[in-house]
Amino acid sequence: MFTKLSKNVPKKASFLKRDLDARKQSNLYTLRFRLPHTEKLDGSEECTLWTPYNKRYNWGRLYLSQNFICFDSRVHHLVRLTIPLRNVHQVERADSGGAGSSGDSGSILITTAHHTSFLFGNISDRDFLVHKISELLAKLPKEKANRALDRREEGTDWTPQPPLMTLFKTHQTATIKQIQQKKEKQWEDHMSEVGRGVSMYQTTAGSELVFNGIPESLRGELWSVFSGSILQKAQNKGLYTKLVNEALSSRNQANDEIERNLHRSLPEHPAFQNYVGISALRRVLCAYALKNPTIGYCQAMNIVASVLLIYCPEEQAFWLLATICETLLPDYYNTRVVGALVDQGVLDDLTKTHLPELHAKLDELGMMKMISLSWFLTLFISVMPYECAVNVMDCFFYDGAKVIFQVTLTILDINREKLLKCIEDGQAMQVLSEYLEGIYNEEAMALSTEPRTAAKTIKIQDLVYQSYRSYGATVSGEFIEHLRLKHRLRVVRQLEDSLEKNTLRALQQDKLLDPAELQELLSVIREELFWAKRVPCERLEAPYEAYRLDYTQLKNLFTALSPWAKGENAEAITAMMFKLVDDDEDGMVNARGLSVALGLSARGEAARRLRALYCAHAPPMLAPHHLRDATYTHTGEELAADAISYFDSLENPSTPEPNVNSGMQRSISEICSDGNYMDKSTDSNYGEPESEAAAVRACALAGLAGPAGAGSPGSPRAAPPLPRAHLLRLLATLHGLTEHSGPLYEAVARAGTLLLQLGELTHRPELGREISQDSLFLAAAAAKQPIVAQLDPNGNKTADLEGSSSQLSPSKENDPSSDSVWFITLEQFLATILSEPALEELFNRQEPLLPQLEALRQRDRSQSLL
Repeated sequence: MFTKLSKNVPKKASFLKRDLDARKQSNLYTLRFRLPHTEKLDGSEECTLWTPYNKRYNWGRLYLSQNFICFDSRVHHLVRLTIPLRNVHQVERADSGGAGSSGDSGSILITTAHHTSFLFGNISDRDFLVHKISELLAKLPKEKANRALDRREEGTDWTPQPPLMTLFKTHQTATIKQIQQKKEKQWEDHMSEVGRGVSMYQTTAGSELVFNGIPESLRGELWSVFSGSILQKAQNKGLYTKLVNEALSSRNQANDEIERNLHRSLPEHPAFQNYVGISALRRVLCAYALKNPTIGYCQAMNIVASVLLIYCPEEQAFWLLATICETLLPDYYNTRVVGALVDQGVLDDLTKTHLPELHAKLDELGMMKMISLSWFLTLFISVMPYECAVNVMDCFFYDGAKVIFQVTLTILDINREKLLKCIEDGQAMQVLSEYLEGIYNEEAMALSTEPRTAAKTIKIQDLVYQSYRSYGATVSGEFIEHLRLKHRLRVVRQLEDSLEKNTLRALQQDKLLDPAELQELLSVIREELFWAKRVPCERLEAPYEAYRLDYTQLKNLFTALSPWAKGENAEAITAMMFKLVDDDEDGMVNARGLSVALGLSARGEAARRLRALYCAHAPPMLAPHHLRDATYTHTGEELAADAISYFDSLENPSTPEPNVNSGMQRSISEICSDGNYMDKSTDSNYGEPESEAAAVRACALAGLAGPAGAGSPGSPRAAPPLPRAHLLRLLATLHGLTEHSGPLYEAVARAGTLLLQLGELTHRPELGREISQDSLFLAAAAAKQPIVAQLDPNGNKTADLEGSSSQLSPSKENDPSSDSVWFITLEQFLATILSEPALEELFNRQEPLLPQLEALRQRDRSQSLL
């Protein structure tokens, strides 16, 4: 009966166990046959496979997934087969008979587009299998014409390179040439029997040829077949060209790192002393960094990619690199090298099992970590002669990651006696280094033309044979995956704990929140990311960047914790604070951004809090389209309409409204140049449009440690002037924060009245002199007494402000639509607000966060129990 992992299988009691078992089977399936990790096993069936090269029926199991038919024999390495469904031309019932086959026992014949036939027999439910394969064939996406792609490739200004060994040939002696030709003949004879390409029969005879070393001329082709990278290339036609074109036209951190390491990649090979080889390496690494930004670029990738380019065409090398990073050595090449740390634990377990006495010694010397990182990351290329390491890579692509463990155990076993006598780690490393440097390969030329000084220790072919003979049966691919899963949980937990400690240490430098509050805040952030099914990021410049929140997640936390995010103004002020701390403007805020936003709103000094509020309302942080009618939020809800109406009424109703839109469209640099209201010397790039938002953020976060605060507490960055519409929005925010208290409301009203009148002073050109920032600051600072309201002859209230008795009479000279600009400076705003004792006390009040944090965590826990 065909074992189906599909909806037709009767459901078991535990759905979770069933799903986990199916996922485990699919993972082992893709690992065994080197398939893309997206493949999901549909089912398997015991059957026989007719092998024409020896005319036998071989018992084994047929596996079926959405894109492949695979077969693996009962006898390990006897025969293995992979047939992509896209290559299948016909599936039909067949009659078979012969030794090993019980007559007409249910056979099917699969014919590919290349006119190759594969005969499977002894199938218990042949009709179902044929029907299932036919269904999968019908679901395959049809290949699209690639004419447009070809035209795009013709338009590129680069040319993909063939294997670099064909362009930069190294000298070979007559003996080595003869050995290589003999190997080529053996492989050609073998492939004439078992086929060539992805659907070749992988047999015991082929394994022997691999262990002996693949000839250089066939290495690239066979590496791609054995690793499965040829399948990824076929499924992603044109992707490499697209990635290269996009990567070369972009500038990012990964590309900068790649550029610094290009000339350190296998410098002894002539290909990488030349522009051709360096350019090909740059394209492969930059394209992969773009394809997989989670990994981007990591040290040692350049060395591995260099070797691939020597034997493979450029695009083939790219897909081989992707297969190594994502399938064969998963999570090795990222900022935290999780995969390498996991394999440290795997090697530790294997050594403890097979070499217990030596394991105790190496553990005492602290050697295990050094071995796995330096040997595994570069696949031995950096620790043994190049011409020997490529033989290990032959087996690695053929048999998977188990090979590097087999070879490592063999090397340790051979040097066991010497290592047991070592008394320090340096001595042990010297023993291993001398042994590795002495490994030799008489069947290939060394890259270096200089004579070797290291004493010969072992022939690489003998080392490979000995590793298979000693550990090939016990160290299987499935066992390695089992150990990896076991140690991954431990490593991830340790990395998470380390990341949390480093993040807390970094956040404490801002001196806004207490350590206990930061600990609870980070726990809340992690819970929020967990419920959003997101994991910490890998590419980090600082530890707190691992925890990144989108707007919805930050809003959930900020509104629950911040004293500012209360009432009808909560969503508006949350959105403004989000934009203020989103320093790279990617729609995500890291843990430090949230910590700073909460710290400023709950713990900062009055001047720092008010500066942050001011900058959050300044252009370009508060864009013109956020100011429509200056009375409604983006959801249409009325926003402090009474406050804005009150401040609007302070000006003469007959006075035309200033042209806010035209003022908003002007850049900060234009405003500065018109009136010299800002000292641009504080930022040499301030006049550039792309630096406007950064300058405002630097002002808002001045005094913080690190990049978030660009200056010291005594020298904050200059802030842009605040236009009238922005000031009204800011006053509405202050009203929302103080509407619960009558005295505070009146204090905001008095301060707002004075600020609007100060803004009119900057807007009046008829004063006949330049109004300096200092004079306006002094005027605001001098306003210690409440404004005295007087009645005009008509009974209307007027403000007795020195030198401004005529400001409410419209005339040609003081028409707000004139070329002058209405604005309020940060200094005026701070001096005016802080002149009100009630407001100063409010913004100096220290708000505890622990009760809110505990309540938030209790709320989350109660929700998780539902």
